[in-house]
Amino acid sequence: METIQNLKQRIHELERLLAQAETKSDILTNLLKEATSEFNQTLVKISTSDANFRAIIDNAPEAIYILGINTRCIIDCNPYTVRWLGYSRRELLSKRIEDILEPGTEDVIENIHKAKEVGFIHIQERRFRKKDGSLVDAELTGMMIEMQGKDCLVTLARDITQRKQYESLLRYKELFENVIDPVFITQLSGSFLEANDVTCDRLGYTRSELLGKTIMEVVPPSQMTALHHMARKINSGETVQFELEVMTRGGKIIPFELHSRRIDFQRKPAILNVARDVSARKKMEERLIQTERLSAVGEMASGVAHNFNNLLQMILGAGEAACKKLDAGEIRKSRAALNTLIEACRRGADIVNRIKKFTIAKSGEDENYKVFDLGNLVSEAVQLTKPLWADPAWPRKYRLNYSTTLGCRVKGNPSEIYEVLVNSIKNGIEAMPDGGALAICSEI
Repeated sequence: METIQNLKQRIHELERLLAQAETKSDILTNLLKEATSEFNQTLVKISTSDANFRAIIDNAPEAIYILGINTRCIIDCNPYTVRWLGYSRRELLSKRIEDILEPGTEDVIENIHKAKEVGFIHIQERRFRKKDGSLVDAELTGMMIEMQGKDCLVTLARDITQRKQYESLLRYKELFENVIDPVFITQLSGSFLEANDVTCDRLGYTRSELLGKTIMEVVPPSQMTALHHMARKINSGETVQFELEVMTRGGKIIPFELHSRRIDFQRKPAILNVARDVSARKKMEERLIQTERLSAVGEMASGVAHNFNNLLQMILGAGEAACKKLDAGEIRKSRAALNTLIEACRRGADIVNRIKKFTIAKSGEDENYKVFDLGNLVSEAVQLTKPLWADPAWPRKYRLNYSTTLGCRVKGNPSEIYEVLVNSIKNGIEAMPDGGALAICSEI
């Protein structure tokens, strides 16, 4: 009986333990179900978060790309980067960061190492090269992340090309407005597109009035040939420097020295002109020329005085001879003496006329060209400069050989050519301080 009683107790104990086990099993099953549910919810949240993050990256209005720290290769990028640089996604993922930066960009590796140390990139500016070769400016920021077990750098690039262009425009506009010389921009056809205040002040027009004109309207007719010639050079790509007379609103003529070159203005070809008033310089040049003329006359003064002394002696002798012949009643012989006197006076008048032509400065108005005999002009220049090379003190120091061809007629300004001839002879003599021979001739 005792054995049976023990067995019954044992059975009751086993039943109790089985009931406890079933209870614990139910608890574990419920816990497992709850854990599984939470895990599934977490997966959903992670998937949703990743999808949202990817959607943000893919739709971001700025370039975002991820670099491998060690390789500097592009691991990933958003669609904006593809559109911005013009490469396909596959092309970008086959490139290193140096391949899309402006050639010659420095400190790339150093900046990546600094980012690895501090965990982020400070704001910095870089210039990227697009697939078509054009360059764009960008402002970069970035931070370190771990991706697929590797250290990576996610970088955000903001296009600031327009901002840089605007800043550059402001700098140029400030320079344009504050420069002391006239600066203006014209179309290739000559119409004014822009002008600074100095240009308007010098020409006497308001800005709106000047922008309604062409450069041909403010240039005298005599300057048109030079203007068209320079325009052809500028259109061919040359940077030219030339002098041009410009007429103000009041009709005053101002000589300018222009520096002109072709540029792009408002996305269209145009011409940038920087002008400098050379009125003072022109006046100084005229004074220097006049001084040189007077200096040359001074050097020839002693010879001219000698020539006049000879002429006066001839006049005096001819006059005395004429008087004696008249007193003796020899009228015909006195006429010959008077003719000699008249010829001497004419020679004196010629000397005075040549000196006058040489010393009088030209007026601002151009003389009309005319046809003349160059041989006669050479002879006059030789006679005027004779005191320089036929000095009695040095009878054999200089020899001047000249020959002329009859009928050597040319068209030009006789006064200017005469001045050139006189200066050429004078310079030739001065270039031979120890004496020598100078040859001058005119030929058809």
